Amino acid sequence: MHQHKLKERREQILEFVVRSYIETATPVGSTSVSSRFNQRFSPATVRNDMGELEELGLLRQPHTSAGRVPTDKGYRFYVDHLIGEEGVPPQVQIDIALEMERGVGQLEEVLSVIPRLLSLMTGQTGFMLFPGWQEDHLKQVQCTKVASRRVLASWLMDSGEIYSRLLDVGEDLDNDVIQHVTEFLNNEAHDMSLAELGSYLERQVEEANVMLLRLRELARSIWAGSCPGFTPERVILGGYGALLDQPEFQDAARMRAIVRALEDKRELLRVLREDIGRDGVRVHIGGEDFQDPLSELSLVSVRYSVRGRPVGVLGVLGPRRMLYPRAIGACRYMGNLVGGVLTEARR
Repeated sequence: MHQHKLKERREQILEFVVRSYIETATPVGSTSVSSRFNQRFSPATVRNDMGELEELGLLRQPHTSAGRVPTDKGYRFYVDHLIGEEGVPPQVQIDIALEMERGVGQLEEVLSVIPRLLSLMTGQTGFMLFPGWQEDHLKQVQCTKVASRRVLASWLMDSGEIYSRLLDVGEDLDNDVIQHVTEFLNNEAHDMSLAELGSYLERQVEEANVMLLRLRELARSIWAGSCPGFTPERVILGGYGALLDQPEFQDAARMRAIVRALEDKRELLRVLREDIGRDGVRVHIGGEDFQDPLSELSLVSVRYSVRGRPVGVLGVLGPRRMLYPRAIGACRYMGNLVGGVLTEARR
């Protein structure tokens, strides 16, 4: 029983230290902890417990005379065991719905505001990962004759992205022929990724009889002419200013290094690609998953899906001193919302 109470007391102390540091960005001393618990724990007892938490790697002392601050391991214990999830207030939900309704009929525009909304909800920097061209799945294609020999091919994808390209098909095609090609692509290639579609059309041409050969050759030609080639995943960030406002990042050289790493995106993409394959909200804390200089940050993410198939990832990033319950709740809410919007757009 004594050991259980000691464990419970240390957890209470750790929770207070983490919460206090998140709020103030100032190391927390034993006197502050003792005052928080109305002297139920004496300063000497608190000092001993904080020393044990430091030995366990959950707290550290930045300077000899300073109080303690959480380590990555301390934040991890806090996130996994000591917090709940903060719901999104009803008025905020209404504001988000109104913001998204402004872009009705323009899906890509609706999705582009998600990082900014996440930033406003959490006070952190929001982000959204769109899949690369070749990994994205086809929802609908529309081919339209705009002039002699000129056809506009537009591809609407599961992610909400729209790709359009004007191409020269080499001859003056009747509108009926273009309509047949469009119907063929929509009927045969629906729900394929564009990488799969290229291989599929090659096989269709090889296997076609004389009557169907011309139709399938045109379909392949339009696909090849309007596909821009491999496009890597695209990450949109919103609310960079939220990072600049944090006391941890007031050192200009430190902040420049972080911004360069985020703009480079390779380290960020490495983590987000893994999160596409994972259920639920993911919390990445500092050096657990990131190399310097991004080891200064935490990232909360959730994948969004269309009809049960993962499409991309959204979330927030900020200092390790983050309001995790709010970030987790906001990401879960927006992940469900975006998945619903994309699923509805498919109908």
